[in-house]
Amino acid sequence: MLPFKPWNQNVRQIGGGRFLRLTVIGSTAMALALLAGCRSKMAPVLPALPAARHTPTYAAVAHTLSRFHARCRRTLFATLKFQHQQISMIGRLNLISATKFQLTAADEFGRLLFLVRCGPAHPHTVRVAAGIPDRLAIAMAQDIVIALLPPAQESPHFVWRVLPLLHVVKLTYHDELGNIHHCLFTGSQGYLRRADITLTNHGCLQVLYTRYNAAGFPRKLWIRQPDAGWLLMLDFTGSQK
Repeated sequence: MLPFKPWNQNVRQIGGGRFLRLTVIGSTAMALALLAGCRSKMAPVLPALPAARHTPTYAAVAHTLSRFHARCRRTLFATLKFQHQQISMIGRLNLISATKFQLTAADEFGRLLFLVRCGPAHPHTVRVAAGIPDRLAIAMAQDIVIALLPPAQESPHFVWRVLPLLHVVKLTYHDELGNIHHCLFTGSQGYLRRADITLTNHGCLQVLYTRYNAAGFPRKLWIRQPDAGWLLMLDFTGSQK
């Protein structure tokens, strides 16, 4: 653990800094609790897509889709923005399928904020720090999983459109949970750059995908929840399995 340096040298250290650490943890939990009750539609906006020079071919997009798979195991750094507040988290995602995953999030000192585990036998197992509602932890975990879900294996139809003025191929498909993904693929490699996802509960997600690695995995995701009023920025690190 890195040593904590007070912002003011006159701050009295209580219990070797433990009071300050607990204050940060308590502040994070309180901010997350306030977020859970916030239904503002004033979520921070997503950045605009960078201008594309090439319209991807169907073959390039098909290759990108062939590399989609739900299974991954990655560490992550996350920043949650809502209204004028910002919360930093570190975590670990173990994603096996749409109905089998675990997300763990901690504060900057490594103290657990929440853990969400989903499996066929138990839909959700949740551990949260004091002040953080279960439903908030579940919502964040589900949003991340949905943003990474590939098309359903037995999906009978894809709906394709080419938007030549934007150099974009648009694809609409259903994932295995029934959510509808409206995806934009750009560039000569046909990478997925943006998805507007209509959820089965009539909500929606807006997602940006950037910094693809050699395996075709997006290392940076921006997930916007307009109805809940937040923007979650994820940076994935570590290996994929």
